[in-house]
Amino acid sequence: MAIALCNGADLTLTSLGRSLPGRAHVKNKIKRVDRALGNTALHHDLPLIQQMLTRSITSLMPFCVIAVDWSGWHDKNWHLLRASLVCNGRSLPLMSEVVPAWLAQNSQVQCAFLDRLHAAIPDGKPVTIITDAGFRTDWFRHISQLGWCFTGRVRGLVCFQLEGSTRWMKISDLQAESTPIKVGYGVLARKPRVPCYGSFYLQKRPSAGRHGKGRRSKTEKEHRSSAQEPWLLFSNVEGLEPHQIMTLYSRRMQIEQNFRDEKSPRFGYGLRLSRSQGWGRLAVLSVVAAMASLVMWLTGIWRKRNNFIGIIRQIVRKGDGSCRI
Repeated sequence: MAIALCNGADLTLTSLGRSLPGRAHVKNKIKRVDRALGNTALHHDLPLIQQMLTRSITSLMPFCVIAVDWSGWHDKNWHLLRASLVCNGRSLPLMSEVVPAWLAQNSQVQCAFLDRLHAAIPDGKPVTIITDAGFRTDWFRHISQLGWCFTGRVRGLVCFQLEGSTRWMKISDLQAESTPIKVGYGVLARKPRVPCYGSFYLQKRPSAGRHGKGRRSKTEKEHRSSAQEPWLLFSNVEGLEPHQIMTLYSRRMQIEQNFRDEKSPRFGYGLRLSRSQGWGRLAVLSVVAAMASLVMWLTGIWRKRNNFIGIIRQIVRKGDGSCRI
């Protein structure tokens, strides 16, 4: 199914079936995909498959920078928690967890997912987890307990206290500038019984210069507010300057691009066209998408090493725009 997806199929049952190789009738291919998506034995083996993929990808790397985020999958009834390896260009999906919408942002689900990810990555491998403002103190504390580093964003009414001070502060109490600075070392959030310590970094990001329509949905307004608010980052990564911490966090956008690549019918795998329901079927589709992304990434590396991109550029410069890559 991953090969069919790479050959142009959409991430839907019928499209994958029509694009399967072989001389069988189309209806039989569609039934074959349907049996694969509904195979309970395959559903049981999905965690092991993801663990093997993650270990094979990360075993040869000196260190790993992993972005973790939530996304709707593929509608409002289901959500996906994913960990993607940050690379040059697009990120590589490593592990995913499909849950009902009412379990989205659940702390127990997130910590259990971290344990699965920790078991899949070789022991002693330096790992840095990058997350947005949706992940809170329990998440950072669990990462520290695993011996990893974290970098996350603090937004809204979340309070923090700097070392040597008795005052609890919010991001609105700080004056941000275009130059990133280290605010100091301190503790995040006053409510948890077990505090979480780290360093705080602040920067006012420049405007991207985008101008949309006057009428916006609730989600667009939230994203607009997030973009206008200064970046207050909470991190336990040592040995990096403030501007390096900001650059590290900015790579988190790769996982957002990864979600868009899988959902977009026009520019990606077209998951939005899928009507599959049920935890098992959606989990299989997420693994198929991850395997297809890995195949495309490896193909791109091979073509780059064999100067395939340079040949295409020479053809385009000569005026032949009909070449199909």
